[in-house]
Amino acid sequence: MSSAHNLLNGVDAIIFDMDGTIVLSRELAVAAVIQGIDEMSRRLGSSIPNIDEQTVICNIGKTSPEYFAAILPGLEPAVRAEVEARIKEIEVRMLADGNGVFAPGAPSALARLKEKGLKLGLASNCDLGYFQANIEALSLDDYFDVTLCSGERGFPHKSELVSEVAEKLLAERPIVVGDTTNDLAAAQVCEIPFIGVLYGYGTRAELADSAIHLIKSLDELVDVVE
Repeated sequence: MSSAHNLLNGVDAIIFDMDGTIVLSRELAVAAVIQGIDEMSRRLGSSIPNIDEQTVICNIGKTSPEYFAAILPGLEPAVRAEVEARIKEIEVRMLADGNGVFAPGAPSALARLKEKGLKLGLASNCDLGYFQANIEALSLDDYFDVTLCSGERGFPHKSELVSEVAEKLLAERPIVVGDTTNDLAAAQVCEIPFIGVLYGYGTRAELADSAIHLIKSLDELVDVVE
C-alpha cells in the first residue's frame, strides 16, 4: 500500500460502492435467489438447478447481467430471464419490507464525513430497480449528493460510473471506497486513489497491493480523511 497520508491530504469527495461497502446484502441476496429459483421451478414445471450460497456471495459486485449469468448458468435465455425477473422482484419487496441492512456504523460515519464538508457519491454496478429500492429503504439520498447505478447507463465498466459521479460532484481530489476488485479496477482506470474495506465481499489479498489504505469499518475512514 502507498502512503495514505499524502494521498488523502486535501480530499474533497468520496465515491462509494454500495453492496459490501455501504449496505450488507449477503442474506437478502441469498434468500432472494433461493426463493426465486424454488418459485420458478414450480411455476415453469421444470427443475432449475439450486445454487450454493457461496456462488451468490462471490458474484455480488458484478454488473447485473454478469451476476445473473454467473448464478443461473446453463438455462435457456427465456427461462433465465423469467427467473432473473422474479429474483429481482423478491429483492425489491424484501427491501420495501425493511430487510435492507447498513454496514456497521455507516450512517454515523457518512454523517460525520458530510459534517467535514466532503461531497459524497454512490456508484453501483446493480440494476436500477434494486438501486432505487435501497435508496428508498435506507434513505440514502440523505447522505449522498450524487447517486448512479450501472443499470441507468446500460451496464458499462464501473470506471464510467465513477468518472461521471466525480464529474457531477465537481471533485478535484476524490477517492474511491469499495470492497471488491471491480471497485479497485474502476478507481485505477480513473486514476483515483482507492481505499478498500475488509468487511465486504472481497479479500485483503485482492485489495492490499493496490489500495492506498485498508479499513475494517467506515469509522476508520472518518479518522484518516482530512
